[in-house]
Amino acid sequence: MNVKPAVNPRDAWKPIDASEWSEDKIRHLLRRASWTARPADVTRLKRTGLDGAMEYLFKRAAYPQPHPVIDSYADNADKALSAEFETAVEWAKGQAKWKDQAGKIKNMSFRDPYARRIVIAHHAYQRNETRKATGKFTTMFVSRPDMAQRKYWADYGHEWLKIASRPQNSAFEKLNLFLQNICVVNFSSVRTQTDYMADIHNHHRALRDNFFGSYPDMIKKMYKTHGMGKMLDIIGSTKANPNENFAREVQELFVLGVDRGYDEDDIKEAAKAFTGYVPNPELNPYTLEKDAEELTLNPKLHDDSRKRVYGRARNYDGDAIVDLIFSKEEAETHLAKELSHEFLVEGGLPEEYLAPLGKAWRKADFNVYWLFETFFKSRLFYDLAFRGQLYKSPFQFYIGALQDLGLQVEPTPSIVGELDFLGQAYADPPDVNGWNGGAFWMNNGTINGRRIVVDRLFSEDGHRRGMKMSKTGTGNYTVSSESIGEYLKAAEDRSDVEIVNHFITYLLAITPNDEYTVPLQEHFAKADGEADRIARLKQIIQAILQSQYYQVC
Repeated sequence: MNVKPAVNPRDAWKPIDASEWSEDKIRHLLRRASWTARPADVTRLKRTGLDGAMEYLFKRAAYPQPHPVIDSYADNADKALSAEFETAVEWAKGQAKWKDQAGKIKNMSFRDPYARRIVIAHHAYQRNETRKATGKFTTMFVSRPDMAQRKYWADYGHEWLKIASRPQNSAFEKLNLFLQNICVVNFSSVRTQTDYMADIHNHHRALRDNFFGSYPDMIKKMYKTHGMGKMLDIIGSTKANPNENFAREVQELFVLGVDRGYDEDDIKEAAKAFTGYVPNPELNPYTLEKDAEELTLNPKLHDDSRKRVYGRARNYDGDAIVDLIFSKEEAETHLAKELSHEFLVEGGLPEEYLAPLGKAWRKADFNVYWLFETFFKSRLFYDLAFRGQLYKSPFQFYIGALQDLGLQVEPTPSIVGELDFLGQAYADPPDVNGWNGGAFWMNNGTINGRRIVVDRLFSEDGHRRGMKMSKTGTGNYTVSSESIGEYLKAAEDRSDVEIVNHFITYLLAITPNDEYTVPLQEHFAKADGEADRIARLKQIIQAILQSQYYQVC
């Protein structure tokens, strides 16, 4: 950490006084905890106070359960497979492996765990028989269970953008994005699975559903998702062949930190505790209820021997290992450091600040929300030294720009793929370490990509669907000259300098110098007539969004 806050470690985590609750601090909170600081939200939070702000930001989110894209995918699978269910079941009745499961089917539907499993197995059988008969590999039957998930995957990411862009969801979804970047299940690692979209959805849901509980419980629920089971090889790890991947990452990345409080022997011994976890045959990924665990322990495959971890020898299972990991002192500060890296200062806070927070977090039973609330209410968080210290992620840049401009997410799922070029593909960080973030977001290519995104938000003559829909009045996807004109009419009592300064203050986290502001003011002052004033103000707002100052918060 290169900045020097005014507050000392002893007082860092005390909440700010009610008398300090100002619009400046509210804007800082909104830009860090959420995507941006809309004037309407600043006014709302000024009225509610600090406690009311926490309530509004984190407790009023509305993530859809069940999820519309997940549901529509399952409905489509039922339509596409309707003629095949009975054929698959008849085949299964003649197979020793599938005969008993065929008898457990309650509905000929992709949502029935046994019907789904059997129709997929039948497709694999058909594929193999075709290969035997022709000597050639065919993808014909491979693609059937997949049911065009690639198309639905774009819809899924697009739906998340729409959900996260709603102001009441923004802070909650940004924090969940942070947790997903700690406990990573990425698209690249699970996309070969039949139900990869549901796997990622259910992993994210496990994090959301445990947001107000303890971090140990969140980890226990999270590792029993099918997505994490495949991502880190929990599925397939047996007492005869234990896999170390999850045992390593739960210590190194999720709870303790790299090389903090464990060694290779601890990893090897802990790996034995995570053996024998297999998919629960009674569950379907498209119909999971809250707190359902997709993986269950099979005693025949589990190593029930005594394992020596951190010098303590017992017959641990996975949950017991998680509890043991949280008994380590290092567990108190790792997530807090990651939180400070993501929301306060690149590289995170030093131990002298983290240690007292960690001790208090343990006393709070490692409650996840307690940590977030304490962090965002603290004196340290609002210290002036931290302003303008973080680069915006591509998602924050895009969604924040939409909220700043009062726009909706573009109505075409193609925007999800286009955001990849800014460096952040939805639910697909490069590896289990998550996104590097910070300065890694910024290079010649991604900076140019951000400029293009802004250009498109101001285009009224393009051929994209959002632009056409804006013109017809069926949506608000681009900044129109009419909207700029309406603002100018409402601000007719303001001087030209005040109008320009309003957008500088509103859009930027830090106050730029005169070399930045004066040319903008002079450009607007040269306007000749109403149409030119509209055009020039539009250019000014666009220039602010494309400037280096808008890239930080």
